[in-house]
Amino acid sequence: MTLSKIFSSRPESAGKPKFKVGDLVLFNYILTPVRGKIVEDRGNIGIGGRRLYRVVGKTGSVVRVLELPDEELQKFDASAKAE
Repeated sequence: MTLSKIFSSRPESAGKPKFKVGDLVLFNYILTPVRGKIVEDRGNIGIGGRRLYRVVGKTGSVVRVLELPDEELQKFDASAKAE
């Protein structure tokens, strides 16, 4: 496999990060929604060139550090009022 084939299989949005370090995000851990913070943009190193982020979140009293693709993350709006 040549380098040109590897890079041609990357998604078109590969160069445009959806989040930046320090952003607050929501993700599901098992079936529990968790609020986390992006601590590292790992780049397009996932399968098919997916962008991965290192995220720190807390479930109960346990702090979790996970690598998640941007498709599994949602921007958390800290200024939104709780209903």
